[in-house]
Amino acid sequence: RNLLVPREKAVTAQVEATIEEWVPSHVRDNLRRDGIVLEFCCARKNAAGTLKREYVWCGLLRRTVNATSSSSSSDQNNNNNNNKLQHQARVIFLTEGAFVVSACAKLSTQEGVEETWWAQFAENVLVQ
Repeated sequence: RNLLVPREKAVTAQVEATIEEWVPSHVRDNLRRDGIVLEFCCARKNAAGTLKREYVWCGLLRRTVNATSSSSSSDQNNNNNNNKLQHQARVIFLTEGAFVVSACAKLSTQEGVEETWWAQFAENVLVQ
């Protein structure tokens, strides 16, 4: 499935994540207060690389969120809004072609352990 957009039209990228119970407790319980970064990425599909600017992000590309508000205690599990991590930004495509837009969450613990988890799905964008 492709999202069809005209060139130079802004598209909103959104990500919403939760820290689930299956996340190991040594990661979940030891996140730094500012230990979660949500970040967007974009790339041209099947490209070897290019030097020209093909898209521009509007807004924050990455956002640091408070890890303590996302912990999965039993009180917060009753209120889904408290344990969701959300971020959005807009991207404008300057050239035609096929692109992929995705997001990741970077987790940092107090002990210095860092993990990057990519979104389960990416959006295919066809710019015409």
